[in-house]
Amino acid sequence: MTITKSILNCVEGFLTWLVHMVAKNSFNKTLYRFNFPEVWYSPWRENRDFQAIYEKISSQTLISERKLFDLYSLANQVAHFRDGIVLEIGSYRGGSGALLASVLPEMQLILWDNWGKPVVESTYFIQKTYAVESDLSQAQNFMRAFQLNSPLNCNFVSDVFPNSHIINSHSGEYTFVHFDIYDENAFLEGMTLLWPKLRVGGVFVCGGYGAISLSGLTEQVNLFVKRHNCTFIQSQSGQGVIIKR
Repeated sequence: MTITKSILNCVEGFLTWLVHMVAKNSFNKTLYRFNFPEVWYSPWRENRDFQAIYEKISSQTLISERKLFDLYSLANQVAHFRDGIVLEIGSYRGGSGALLASVLPEMQLILWDNWGKPVVESTYFIQKTYAVESDLSQAQNFMRAFQLNSPLNCNFVSDVFPNSHIINSHSGEYTFVHFDIYDENAFLEGMTLLWPKLRVGGVFVCGGYGAISLSGLTEQVNLFVKRHNCTFIQSQSGQGVIIKR
């Protein structure tokens, strides 16, 4: 082990211990550890197409630039299907939904959030932001303005996820699903309904995978990929990517 690597390990260990000491709730320091990335490649900074989209949507989303770039890249990799449903669960004010619409304009887009409907809120470790009723009108207005020069192929679902009647009413297969809510039970129940409708080669992105405050969700994703025929990738931006085989 080089001196540099030893120093980095010490710094990472200290920062992990520091967070553990000041956090409201404890976490497993073996599974969750602060770390410096080995690769600093940051292609989103020089990608002009992505930056043009990001400039328009950044005020309408809580998702980081790096995560949005991963979402942008993954969506581009299913664009060859040219049909199917793009489903986003946890749309807030429509920022990430607009990104998906820009990459996959020919597909039907469904944006789903509770938008003020009662949910079981969690304050574990960090204070989470939940969509309120007024965010729905913001999302609708933003999507209309964003797609001003193209037909609006977007539907909004204002309900607590999952809802079997709504999912069963969707005609066609899912090509891309962005799951960006924090409830492990919603993931477990929702995937029972969504997985049969996800096409082979379709992509499911879990936006909260690996987050220090979402260990329950991460565990459920890990169990799911062990039991199903899929390819799984952990994005270093903090997303779990499931590709159906």
